[in-house]
Amino acid sequence: MSRLYIVKVSESVHRVVHLEDSIECDAGLLPILSPERMAELLAKELEDLETGLEIEVDPATAKLRVRLSGSKEIDVQRQKTVTADPEQLDAEPLRARLRASAERGAAQQEATLQRQLTSELEKQLADIRPELDRATNRATIAALKARAAELGEIREVHEDPGGENVVIRVKV
Repeated sequence: MSRLYIVKVSESVHRVVHLEDSIECDAGLLPILSPERMAELLAKELEDLETGLEIEVDPATAKLRVRLSGSKEIDVQRQKTVTADPEQLDAEPLRARLRASAERGAAQQEATLQRQLTSELEKQLADIRPELDRATNRATIAALKARAAELGEIREVHEDPGGENVVIRVKV
């Protein structure tokens, strides 16, 4: 007579996932100078901008790429308890099913984390948009000054306190 045993089989998946998402957007720069020079001026204005985001300026197009990245640990465990005769129990198919279930669970967690990261990127981008616009305005004013210097001798520069209007008088 053989005895039945309670057998507990478990599988787990542990991994560190690296998540990243980015958005490319037009900075709204006017083509006052070459795209490379405009990108350089904008990148200089963005240097002091403190955010949790990576902001890059494409030198060929002067477009912005805003990126958010991070790493998270995923730990999924699956367990099954069966009553069986140990001489007749083949645990490998059960382990394979549990492993597949744990892998699916890990993939679902990773997808959820990716959606959260994307949502956070969109929120942070909306929060810093006014700062990006101000940096674009400052880069445009710097480009206007550089262009004015190319045209002749700058006699006077007047900027309003908000930095939205600039008057440059040039002797040609």
